[in-house]
Amino acid sequence: MSPDRYAPVEFEVTVLAATEKALLCELRAGRELLEVWIPRSQLLDGTEVEDRGDAGTLTIPHWLAEEKELV
Repeated sequence: MSPDRYAPVEFEVTVLAATEKALLCELRAGRELLEVWIPRSQLLDGTEVEDRGDAGTLTIPHWLAEEKELV
């Protein structure tokens, strides 16, 4: 059975840049260190980061994690 498209997925990230509409996050997916833009509109409850230099938990819907090839 596939996961719920809207189920929350958490990542530990560092925010490299922030705009009004998105965060550029650095995160580890498997063995790769990735930089990915995440729209602020898709941040879910549990997200601890919001500005450049923040480090902590990023929570997004499963469908977005799939779209960004993070899962």
